[in-house]
Amino acid sequence: MTPKAYSIKAFCDAHSISKNLFYKLKKSGYAPKMIAVGARRLVTEEAAAAWRRTMGDSSETLQQSKGAPHAK
Repeated sequence: MTPKAYSIKAFCDAHSISKNLFYKLKKSGYAPKMIAVGARRLVTEEAAAAWRRTMGDSSETLQQSKGAPHAK
């Protein structure tokens, strides 16, 4: 069963990326949108799906850009 929201660690595990890459993506504006629940930041399933679509569309652009982050 797919979770309704991921912690950052769970999102990274589910998408086979490191937390370091997640934060690089966040810094460069490519991370999924997050919601705040108290002090926690979560990625909803909808935001994760939108991120996957965006990353699929922009993967060629990311690979061509200098210093692009890479998956683990």
